[in-house]
Amino acid sequence: MSDHADSARDPDGEIDDVGRLLDDAAAQEARDMRAAEELEHAPGLESVESALQNAWSSGSPRGRGRNRLLFFAAGVAAAIVAVFWMRGMEPATTGGNANDHFLNDEERGIVYPPAQTARWDRIEWRGPRDATYRLKVYSDSGELVYGPIDNIHGTVHDLPPEVSARWPAKITIEVSMRRKDGTWVAVGSRESRLQP
Repeated sequence: MSDHADSARDPDGEIDDVGRLLDDAAAQEARDMRAAEELEHAPGLESVESALQNAWSSGSPRGRGRNRLLFFAAGVAAAIVAVFWMRGMEPATTGGNANDHFLNDEERGIVYPPAQTARWDRIEWRGPRDATYRLKVYSDSGELVYGPIDNIHGTVHDLPPEVSARWPAKITIEVSMRRKDGTWVAVGSRESRLQP
């Protein structure tokens, strides 16, 4: 009855197969360990060890060259670390200029118009209010339909109705902020479509 119960729990004999595999693995490990122990006392081992020791010793010209290279590389690495460490020690400029801010995702982005809108009467974004911004509006095909306007101060740009009336039904708005060094950093980009 117990044979029948065991076969009911393992109908394919998988447990027996796993047991055989584990036994074979243990036997192979024992053979490998015996072979490794025999190699410890192999004839000629001392001559191989001495040959390797002579080849890798620091007394040879090749070994001394490696030591010089190692010391040179360590010196270069120390110089690089020192430069970065010293740059980190420079006092931060505290001019308070908003154009020097790096904006994270929560501090920037276009907030108006939404993706679907009844009209385009203004473009509004998040960012430092005293910064200088650039505005560009593109058609769905990538053609510039408005801008670039490079000297916007503040975070709202009112759109005259006669200008936005000529725009296609779908536009892409891009706003960038000018940094103190003159480079532009993206504030955000948004597609907007007129509701039918």
